[in-house]
Amino acid sequence: MSSLESKLAAASLGTAAVEGQPAAEPLKSLFAKKKKKKFGIKLTQERPKEKGAKPRAAAAPTTFKAADYASSARRGADVSAQNNCTLEALSVALYAARAFREGFARSPGSSPVADALREVLAGVASNDVPSAANEALRQALATRGGAIGAAFAYADAAEVLELLLDALERDAPHAAATCTSVGYRLVRKPCLLCGDDSAAGPVAETRDVRTFSVNAALVLNLLATAQSPTFADLFREARADAPVSCRACGERACAVSGAMEAVAPVLIVNLTWVSTPEGAAVAQLVRGALLPFDAGVAFDGGAAATYLCVATVCFKGDHYTAYARPPPSAVDLRYPPLWTLRDRFVDRGSGDLEWLLGELSGAKPKLPSLMVYVRV
Repeated sequence: MSSLESKLAAASLGTAAVEGQPAAEPLKSLFAKKKKKKFGIKLTQERPKEKGAKPRAAAAPTTFKAADYASSARRGADVSAQNNCTLEALSVALYAARAFREGFARSPGSSPVADALREVLAGVASNDVPSAANEALRQALATRGGAIGAAFAYADAAEVLELLLDALERDAPHAAATCTSVGYRLVRKPCLLCGDDSAAGPVAETRDVRTFSVNAALVLNLLATAQSPTFADLFREARADAPVSCRACGERACAVSGAMEAVAPVLIVNLTWVSTPEGAAVAQLVRGALLPFDAGVAFDGGAAATYLCVATVCFKGDHYTAYARPPPSAVDLRYPPLWTLRDRFVDRGSGDLEWLLGELSGAKPKLPSLMVYVRV
C-alpha cells in the first residue's frame, strides 16, 4: 500500500496518524451522552463554601408556666376554645327565658348572628351540641368588636350579651325588646333629716338598660348587716348612688336611687365579683336571689311586677356554665321545678335548690355572673 493510501485509511479511522508520530485520540461526538456525577460527589463539588457562621446565642430563660394559662397552645390556635363556652351558657340561659324565646321566634329577620342563634337555640331544645352553629355565632359577633374575637382574651358574659342584643336589635327586634327595660333614671329623694324636697326629682335623663350591674361584695355586706332583707331591697341599696347634700340643712342626707318606667319581661342582673368569697357566702347570696323578685321595691315603684329567676350563668376559673329551670306554670305540679346543669349544651345533672347551692358553694365555688329573671 502506498503512503497516500495509508494516510487516507488513517483519516477514515479518525486517528490522524502520520508516519513516525503516535496516533491521536478519536474525536468526541457533540451528541455523546454525558456521564452523571454521583450525588455525593456533586454535593461536595457544587455546594458554595460556607461563610463563618456566628454561634447561636443561648435562649433567654422564660418564667411562663403552663399552669398560668391552661391549654394556652390550643387556645392560641383556636380562639373559639376561649369564648365559645360563654356563648353556650348565654344561649342556655336565654332559652330558659320563655319571653325571649318567643320574641325571637316572632322575628323573621335574617343575618349571620340571627341565623346562627336560631340553630344554637334549636340545639339547646334538643339537648344537642351545636358546635358548628355556636362557632358561627362567635365569628359573626367577633366582627362587631370586643374580646370575643381576640386570642388569649376571655370575653365576659355581660359584654357578650350586650354584643348579642345589639346585633339582634335590628334583625330580631322582638327578642331584643324582651330584655330591654325602658326609662331608667336616677332620682333624688327628699332630705332624710329636715324633709326638704325642693330639689327632689330626677337628676338624669332616662335611658334603656339591658343588664343591671350589682356589686356582689356589697350585697354580701348588706346581707350581714340588714335584718331580714329581701333581694329586691339589697338590689336597690347596692345600686343606689351616694347620698348628696341637702340644699336646706347642708347635710348629705338626700338619697339617690334608680327609678324605672317599665321593666322588661326578662330582667337580667349582672353580679360583679372583685374576689372569690367562701362557698357559704355564695350560697347565702344565691338563696336570696332565687326568691321572688319585686321590681316595684327594687325600682322605687312605677314598675310593680314580680320576677322569678329561671337561669344563672356561672364561671369558675376560665369556664362558663349555666343552670336553668323551667318558668313556673299553673299546670306544673312539680313546682318549684328542678335545676339542670347545662355544660356544652348537654344535661350534666339536675336537682332541687339544695343541690344547686351545693354545686355553687364547693371548696372552689362557682360564682354566678348573670341572674336571669322572668315576669310571673
